[in-house]
Parts: sequence; structure tokens; C-alpha cells
Amino acid sequence: MDRNLKDVIGGGALVLLGLYVTISAFGFGLGTASRMGAGYYPLLLGISAVLVGGVISATGLRETAEKPRIERYTFMFVIGGLTAFVLLVERAGIIPAICGLVGLASMADRDITARETIVLALAASVVGWVVFVVLLKLPLSGIEGLF
Repeated sequence: MDRNLKDVIGGGALVLLGLYVTISAFGFGLGTASRMGAGYYPLLLGISAVLVGGVISATGLRETAEKPRIERYTFMFVIGGLTAFVLLVERAGIIPAICGLVGLASMADRDITARETIVLALAASVVGWVVFVVLLKLPLSGIEGLF
């Protein structure tokens, strides 16, 4: 039995991400609490991530657990899904990008069926399109990049 490395590493990664967001927030202008600038909310999120990550890491240092086993198969499909999203989002649109992400990442779970993957991919892509393109008006295409 060793320290809970999964929590220590995960918490440490969250601390690093929080530090990056916190430092980056200063470049957007913070403003004040009554007149928030573009960096105010990211600053709060970054600080929160650092605090939560610190608590997770500290807890992991106090606990013992078996050494985590990294499954290459699972890791490969999750990273492949993220790569597919990055490569497809600007070229093909957000709907095919999310479908590619979900399709590849779901292959990491050997228990999920093809039907479940298709339903999840379609639902996630439609929700993603509504949230990011329709509601937030981000300059992304739905599927127009395919044509």
C-alpha cells in the first residue's frame, strides 16, 4: 500500500490548472467587485481550483491505496477523442466534432453499446450546438463546415 497517488496527482494537476487560469486572468483586466472586468470570474475560478486541488492532494497524501494502473487502451481512446474534436471543430463544425469526440472516447468503455454511443453522441452534439452556437453565439458552425 502506498499513498493515494491518484488523488495526489489529480489534485496536483488541478492546482497547476488553477494557477495557470489565475495568472492568465490578470491579463484580461480584473476590475472591481462592483464593475467586474473580463478576468474577474476566471480569477475566482482559478483560485477555487487551486484550493480544491490542494485539498484533494492533501487528502491523498494522508490516505493509502493501491498503486493506480493506467490502461493504455482507455487512455488512447480518450486522447484520440479529444484530438478528433480539436481537428474537426473548425473544419467540419461543432456537431461532427462532438460526435467524433463521443464516438472515440466511448470506445474506452468496453461495456457501452453502439446504440448507446450513437444516442449519446447525437444528444451531446445537439446540446453543445444549442449552448455554444445558439445561446452563446460563438462563431462556430453546426455542420456547415462539411459542405
